[in-house]
Amino acid sequence: MANEEYYLRRSRQSKKRKNKRNFWFLIFLAFIFVVLLLVMVNYGGKDSSSSETSNTENTEENANDENTSSNNENNSNQQEESDNADTDSENNENEDEDEDENDNEDEDDNDSNKDVSTEEVESDDENVTKAYKGDWDPAGTEQSGEHTTDYDDGSQDRSEIKQAVSEVTGVSEDQMIEHWVGNEGEQKVTATIQDESDDQFYKVSLDWVDDKGWKPTKVEELESFQK
Repeated sequence: MANEEYYLRRSRQSKKRKNKRNFWFLIFLAFIFVVLLLVMVNYGGKDSSSSETSNTENTEENANDENTSSNNENNSNQQEESDNADTDSENNENEDEDEDENDNEDEDDNDSNKDVSTEEVESDDENVTKAYKGDWDPAGTEQSGEHTTDYDDGSQDRSEIKQAVSEVTGVSEDQMIEHWVGNEGEQKVTATIQDESDDQFYKVSLDWVDDKGWKPTKVEELESFQK
């Protein structure tokens, strides 16, 4: 009986120790599991945060790149518009200078013919109040080669005759009334005009000079228009 009780007591003690070991082993496993879970949660959160941060940085960089590109395009367009404006301004200035030069040349031509010394001559025509001659310059021409006078309205000859008459009489073309342009011989014409501003009549004799245009030779001031 004593032996049986001893073995029973030893068996119970062994089971208790075995149960304790199993209990602490389970505790240990649970602890390991919790640690692993915490590690996974912490590292997973960091990776997600890092990813979000990276995505945010990329978005900001793309936005900055787009803004930079847009600003560069705007600056380029503004520069191009500024260059175009400068070019247009330079072209306008050049055109104005060319027009001024042409106007000055025309004024010089007019002044040169106005400043020519004239000699008064007598006339048997009672309609003539004053007649004078001078060594005026030809008015210039765009025609070249063999010349035949064209008396039609709007022709090159009529335009150049009107210019020559304006230069020698001082009557502006927009104030001039042309009453008559007629043939006075080979390469010679006479033009009778009226100054609309003061109703003064003029009869101008002109000779054709090859490649130089119509050259006034005599001016007569008239009381009235007569063919």
